[in-house]
Amino acid sequence: MNRYLKRRDDDDLCGLAELTEETIMESVERRFNETVIYTNVSDMLIAVNPCHPIPSLYEKEVSFNYLRYSERKDPPHVFAMARKCYLDLRESGQPQVCVVSGESGAGKTESTKLFVKQILSIARDSHPTRTIHRTDMATRINQINPVLEAFGNAKTTLNPNSSRFGKYLQLQFKDGAIVGATVSQYLLEKARVVHRSEGEENFHVFYYLLHGLPPHSVQTLKLYAKDYHNFLYNGESTDDANHISTTTQYQATTFSTQFKVMLQALFNVGFTTDELNAIFKLVAAIIHCGDIRFSLNPSSDTAVVENPEICALVASLLGVDPVLLELALTYTITVMRGEEIKRGCSVKAAEDRRNTMAKEVYSRVFEWIVIRINEQLSTEIEDKKQTIGVLDIFGFENMAVNSFEQCCINLANEQLQHYFNQNVFEWEIKQYQEEGLNTQHFTYTDNLPIINLFLKRHDGLFDLLVAESFYPGATAATFTQKLTETWKDSDFYSASKIDKTRFIIRHFAGDIEYTADEFLIKNRDPFPEDVRDALNQSDVEFMQTLFSPKFQVNTTTNFDNQSIRMQRLNASIKRGDTATTSAISSTTSSTTSSAPSSPVQPKRRSKATSDRRCRSLNKGKRNTLALSFKNSLGALMKRMLQCQPVFIRCVKPNRFGQSGLFEREFVRKQLQYTGVMEAVRIRTEGFPLRPKYNEFIRRFGTLRINGHRAVIDERACVRDILSRIKGEGYKLGKTRVFLKSSHIDSLTVLVHRRVAHVVKVQACVRRFIQKCRYKKLMKIAGQQNHAMRSFLAMIEIRDCSGQVRCTDMEGQRKFHLREQKKQQLAMQIAALAVEQNARRQSSSTSPVIQHQQQKQKQK
Repeated sequence: MNRYLKRRDDDDLCGLAELTEETIMESVERRFNETVIYTNVSDMLIAVNPCHPIPSLYEKEVSFNYLRYSERKDPPHVFAMARKCYLDLRESGQPQVCVVSGESGAGKTESTKLFVKQILSIARDSHPTRTIHRTDMATRINQINPVLEAFGNAKTTLNPNSSRFGKYLQLQFKDGAIVGATVSQYLLEKARVVHRSEGEENFHVFYYLLHGLPPHSVQTLKLYAKDYHNFLYNGESTDDANHISTTTQYQATTFSTQFKVMLQALFNVGFTTDELNAIFKLVAAIIHCGDIRFSLNPSSDTAVVENPEICALVASLLGVDPVLLELALTYTITVMRGEEIKRGCSVKAAEDRRNTMAKEVYSRVFEWIVIRINEQLSTEIEDKKQTIGVLDIFGFENMAVNSFEQCCINLANEQLQHYFNQNVFEWEIKQYQEEGLNTQHFTYTDNLPIINLFLKRHDGLFDLLVAESFYPGATAATFTQKLTETWKDSDFYSASKIDKTRFIIRHFAGDIEYTADEFLIKNRDPFPEDVRDALNQSDVEFMQTLFSPKFQVNTTTNFDNQSIRMQRLNASIKRGDTATTSAISSTTSSTTSSAPSSPVQPKRRSKATSDRRCRSLNKGKRNTLALSFKNSLGALMKRMLQCQPVFIRCVKPNRFGQSGLFEREFVRKQLQYTGVMEAVRIRTEGFPLRPKYNEFIRRFGTLRINGHRAVIDERACVRDILSRIKGEGYKLGKTRVFLKSSHIDSLTVLVHRRVAHVVKVQACVRRFIQKCRYKKLMKIAGQQNHAMRSFLAMIEIRDCSGQVRCTDMEGQRKFHLREQKKQQLAMQIAALAVEQNARRQSSSTSPVIQHQQQKQKQK
């Protein structure tokens, strides 16, 4: 038997004899040293990242043990949380959600994949023959993770596979069978495409393509592993380049293998070859885009492209005119009073336009991939409550330089912590008071003031940032000054005394110093209209789809009807790159068309184009990144509030991600600020389960003593049901019963036992009924057989009495003819008897005929 299937005394921290911080830490550390990484806190799971693989913990025997309900207490495991979610969905009919939280590098992504995999295994075990479109839906959903990890994960200083976006996966069920899935994504860190901190990498897909493409695709896309690309590596010196080259050679095998895994996953989800060709061409274009260099033209004091052959290569991959792309990157055209004003860009401005174009192309490709996944896997379900959501969002981050991205990431973690507080602390105390019970004076750390610092209307950080972003002459210093004036009296905010553009926020996980230098520009998220128009004129259909005026951005952050309608509109736009040469199937491509060496002068645009641009700018003026993220986060929390949650708290054992190292104080801090310590105490003293009386009776009503009678007094009925189990420890409120997990476990065992007894009694009764019916049929068959033999004997006697012995040949012939006629007559009579018996049996089963027969007998 697998050792991870054996119960231990300290599986649940709420069951410890002595409940203190020291005993909790000793238990968690002891289990970690024995590679037992999962621990329960009542109905919550703590998962300590072992920082190394443990294959025996997830082998088939362990997974099979958690497929179905079991009366025995199983050890804590992420598979057990998956089983609990699925069974609660089937029994309660309420939507479920699993919130996986923790610091970056704590193992959230792996826990999410294991949770989803087990959920799909349980659903497949319940309905093994159901498939969708001749393909196993569970297998296709499992392939979502490799796709999104390739395009949305990257290596950071804290985690080699860090999620750089938030993901909410909603699994759809019908009668317990998996029928579809929908993905929503939040705040992709697209700035990583063009810039990263020291020691970090770009998104995985760039390196997969660079080292995994087949030779003919390498020639087509001009992606050679030995080449140095600015967007993929930090630093531009020769020493840095040589260092990177050595590193990539060491990782080449891994990247090549991961490319094959990603490619197979894309095909399994439902992407076509043409779509993959188009995606890979744009990713290659982004890689080459970072290699476009600009220099200053002394005659015009404006930027010019220093390497036009690279610009022509990018233009070829994007399907645009090289001259038009160079114009868009080096010139800006503004409209004032109906007149166009042409102005050359500085080198810094040209580099910003190049970077903005790369970020926008990548973000739209990523959003289109999510839309295609939803189009392939989502389905219309009759009962929208039959869903299980899984939230895998970026962990709390404290970098060397914390900018706008870290601000949004940490706000999301604050919201998740508040959601945890609501479910564990606030709602529990409120329901105690509403139900007339004695409220215990629970003390816990409420982070709502920190959330108000970010989201308060007019005065919150986000609203101040939006207002300052469109204020003429606003700078990072003026924004920080207004923020300090508004929140100077707050206990959770303080301004830096060294730098006017820095400020400190006291998060639930610790103090974080933010640098506001790029807050304004990142919040505006500008995309030059000149570059947009150039990309919109591409002859590649996939580019025309992404930059079509009909293509709506930020449609994959919600599941409401409007977002779904926008996703369908985006999906209905003609897509594919069938008109261009395939990046996978072709062997050659003309990508090095020449460009003029002298500075290119811009051409005059039509007035309709300028008017369209003005309308577009005015329409989206206030659509900032801060507002978009604020609305998306609000929609996410609103959706989660409608679900019944389970929590998986992932814990990082040490700061370095080193295997076998357990830093007690580092882990203690995580358990404290995430509320685990408080949850242990309150879960021990309180009641985690609080169903209404009617819900409790509907679920456990079969345990009533007089189950056949109508329920008159629900409170008395609940007390009657609870009398079946040993021990008190529960409370009866005005409309709810307050229970501990042990009560539900005991009642569930009794219900399953009673169901098993009912099934056994039904089997005995059916056997008795069939046995009686068989005896009756045998008796009737015996009587008919006896009657037939008597009839044939009577005919034989009559023939023998009148028989005359014949000695001649004619007499013998007549005698044989008479014998044949008697045999035929006997066979006809036997057939009629059988037919009559069948009619009697069929008539006896009809309720109407039975009723008539009973009346005749009575008469």
